Amino acid sequence: MRIVGLEHVGPKDVCEFLIDKFEVTNAQFKTFVDAGGYRNKAFWNFPFYGSGKEFSFAEVLKLFVDKTGRQGPANWEAGTYPDGQENHPVTGVSWYEAAAYAAYMHKQLPTIFHWGVVAETSRTEFIVPLSNFSGKSTTPVGSSAGYNTFGIYDLAGNAREWCFNERGTDGQRYILGGGWNDPTYSFNDGYTQAALDRGIANGFRCIKELPNDSLIVRLAGPVTMAIRDYNKEKPVDDKTFSIFLKQFNYDKTPLNASTQIVFQNDICKVEKISMDAGYNNERMDAYLFLPVGFSPPYQTVACFPGSGGHPFAEI
Repeated sequence: MRIVGLEHVGPKDVCEFLIDKFEVTNAQFKTFVDAGGYRNKAFWNFPFYGSGKEFSFAEVLKLFVDKTGRQGPANWEAGTYPDGQENHPVTGVSWYEAAAYAAYMHKQLPTIFHWGVVAETSRTEFIVPLSNFSGKSTTPVGSSAGYNTFGIYDLAGNAREWCFNERGTDGQRYILGGGWNDPTYSFNDGYTQAALDRGIANGFRCIKELPNDSLIVRLAGPVTMAIRDYNKEKPVDDKTFSIFLKQFNYDKTPLNASTQIVFQNDICKVEKISMDAGYNNERMDAYLFLPVGFSPPYQTVACFPGSGGHPFAEI
């Protein structure tokens, strides 16, 4: 499991399965709405929990309405999607609506393990830059080049994708991959929301199990995320702390800094500053971005990228 917060629950064996190439679209979800799916109890197979209590079917139907009070996703109007967005992923749906549509299609929501198999988060550096994290809106499914080696589109960005598993017994369900309005690192993170949440980026895709799949039931249970509660941590003794402290030792010598301009236009000037690292006679670099046309003092923003980062990519 290469998903932050869920590493401890893997690895798991997952049988072969079929998965939707694209996220479920508005047009596809409309067939469910028009077929009376919201009022057909045959598709609603799970108890409704939220805010610490259980809701009846009649009660949740009053919640699952669009902007005009008709049954449908939260961002629809008059029982249908916005004009021209038939091929956009359906969003504004709760976990329960996603699960009901999956039942209508004789499919199911992926477990976090099925989703993790195909997401290929280890290839983030290739997938995320080509995916929809625009912060503007959804885009038609498959219109971004952020597909993976299985030929599956939009696992990163566009719509968040509901997964089957609960986090525990608090009404939270996993929703992975991040949406168009999320930071790019959300593709790699484990994340849950209240199953009744109908956020504007909440969407889904379905899977279909193949005959003789004996493992899927074992993979569908509640899954806890690894969270470190620092309020419960105990201070170490002085001897152990002195060992930790040694990691921050450095040579108290001059920086011997040198500066060169590496980029300049009418917006900013970029200086590369090379200096002694303070250990092992090594050098390190820092890039300073200075605005053009403004006078100091400047307000400082420090950006420290990950191990694979590049200063211009980060900015």
